[in-house]
Amino acid sequence: MIHVPSQGRIYWRPGSGSGSFYVYNTGADVWTALASLPVGGYSGQALHYPGTGDFIYNLNEQSTRFYRYSISVNNWTLLETPSRGA
Repeated sequence: MIHVPSQGRIYWRPGSGSGSFYVYNTGADVWTALASLPVGGYSGQALHYPGTGDFIYNLNEQSTRFYRYSISVNNWTLLETPSRGA
């Protein structure tokens, strides 16, 4: 779960084995389903928002895949993952 203060929104992945992804609008008190992550969420996942910009990042230890979510476009993109030992 991450908070994007400039938007007044909280982004959340339940980690229930699905790729579900949600946003909570703190001003409107409403949850909205967003584009699902192409891989399921499990323990060991991490969301990161760098503090500015349009992207949220997701790394899942189980799949070793690194994804970037575009807030404005509502989609996920698979990014290149460094090889182990790099």
